Amino acid sequence: MNYLLMSAFFFTSPVQARTVIYALPYDNRDVTQDYHVLLLKKALSYSTTPYTLQPATETMAQSRVLREISQQTGIVDLFWSMTSAEREKLLMPIRVPLNRGLLGWRLLLVNEDAPFLSTQRNKRNTLFVQGHDWPDSQILKANGYKVHTTNDYKAMFTMVEKGRVNALPRSVIEITEEHKNIAAKLFIASDLMLYYPVAEYFFVANDDTKLAAALEHGLTEMYKDGSFIELFEQQYGAILSQLAQQKRKVIKLNNPLLPTATPLDKSEYWQLLPKHFEPTIW
Repeated sequence: MNYLLMSAFFFTSPVQARTVIYALPYDNRDVTQDYHVLLLKKALSYSTTPYTLQPATETMAQSRVLREISQQTGIVDLFWSMTSAEREKLLMPIRVPLNRGLLGWRLLLVNEDAPFLSTQRNKRNTLFVQGHDWPDSQILKANGYKVHTTNDYKAMFTMVEKGRVNALPRSVIEITEEHKNIAAKLFIASDLMLYYPVAEYFFVANDDTKLAAALEHGLTEMYKDGSFIELFEQQYGAILSQLAQQKRKVIKLNNPLLPTATPLDKSEYWQLLPKHFEPTIW
């Protein structure tokens, strides 16, 4: 009788939820309604295993986040980031691009309200600023551009404002909010966009296979039922609509950091550039 009672207890006990701690963005804002968190919640909702989400207790440089996850210190379990061959050696990527490549669409924050190309800018006399552990820094350098790097996020905007560097390239999904909240004295160059193929993924520890499988399954199901594109349009539709009304020259750069396993052949995963954007060489 006791055996039967114990068996009934084990068979009817609910599965214990796993808490997943995700990394915070630079400014430590409330991210409970952030696109990535909403995407994360939705993807994990397809799993038979219950998950709860919790933000990390502090902001960290990307290099530290990589280290904490790979060493499984318990401080953070997951973060979203642009991929690179180096990062895919340290952590396990879930290869469904989270923003359909928009992280590689780069506008320029500058300190004057004038077309950037009209100021006689070229590779030799232009200095960009980027984060010291951002893959973008390496991408720009590999394409022949001079890049000053720093680990101080807000200092980058100040460097542009004071003329210590010529521009801060930021993705189309980041620049509007940063311009509004951090860099109101700066301007977004109206004539130019840099473009390079990138994928932003969720990353987990290499042996965290159950979480990785749950995320891959959930994101795939979201594409099947249309909820991924719906959430994407809610977040970025206005940005894309505004871009479509502009005329910009596009400098297409190579991305030597892009892993060969990047699913570039899956056209449904990627957003197309506006057709009227004009390719140029700079």
